[in-house]
Amino acid sequence: MKEWSYTTGLLIGAGLLLIAGLVLTVLELQEYNRGARPLATPAAVPPEQPAEVKTEEKAEALQPTTVDASDPTSVALAFLKAMGARDLDEASKYVLEDKRAAFREAMAKQEAPAIPAEPKLDITVEGDSARVSVADAEGLQFEMTRRDGKWWVNM
Repeated sequence: MKEWSYTTGLLIGAGLLLIAGLVLTVLELQEYNRGARPLATPAAVPPEQPAEVKTEEKAEALQPTTVDASDPTSVALAFLKAMGARDLDEASKYVLEDKRAAFREAMAKQEAPAIPAEPKLDITVEGDSARVSVADAEGLQFEMTRRDGKWWVNM
C-alpha cells in the first residue's frame, strides 16, 4: 500500500474545501434567486437600497394624473377648474413657465372671474396656437400655445 505524503494530504484537503465552497455558492445563489436573504456576508453582497424620493414627488405620485397635456381641451378645463377653486398654485401649473410670474401678479391685483362648474368651451386651434372662449362666462377667453407637444395657457 502506498503512503500518503504531506503534499497529497494538503491537495486533497484544499480540493474538499473548494468543493464545499462551490456547494455553498450554488445553495446561496438558489436562495438569492428565490428572493430570500443571501447567505453571504454583507460585504460580499451589497444590500439593495431604494432610491430616495423627494416628498413633493411622493405626493404628486399619489395623485391621479387626468390632464392630457397634448389635448388643449383637457388643459383648458384643468386650468379653469383651478381658477374656479381660486387655487392659483394649481392654475399656474398650466401657464407657460416664462409667463407664470406675470400671471400670479395679475391675478393678485384683480378678482378672479366667475367660472361655471361645468364650463362650455369654444376652442379654435390654428397650428400651435389656440383661442379658448368660455361660452357660459361672458367675456372670458384666453390664448394657449403648444410647445413640445404640450398645450399651455399663454396669458
